[in-house]
Amino acid sequence: MNTTHNTPSHYRIQIKEQIDPHWADWFPGFEIQTTIEHDGNLEGENIPPDKLRADLGRLRDLGLPILLIEKLINFLCRKIYRLRLGNRGLFNA
Repeated sequence: MNTTHNTPSHYRIQIKEQIDPHWADWFPGFEIQTTIEHDGNLEGENIPPDKLRADLGRLRDLGLPILLIEKLINFLCRKIYRLRLGNRGLFNA
């Protein structure tokens, strides 16, 4: 039985817009950051897949375009999964 799909992981989600820190209560477990390019990042450790899906849906509902989703391993943050979405965003086709 393969349980890797249900294992909590470390994720980084890049948003095309900045995320105001007051939204932190909406995304428990994630830290809100701003990039040099003035995009927003949500980064969290031990995020279960169900919570990730729920938070991606919440970002969609808020109309925030997702640019990048990264699944990271170890505390060295070595990338093992990367999904580039371009300027359209994940939910804004």
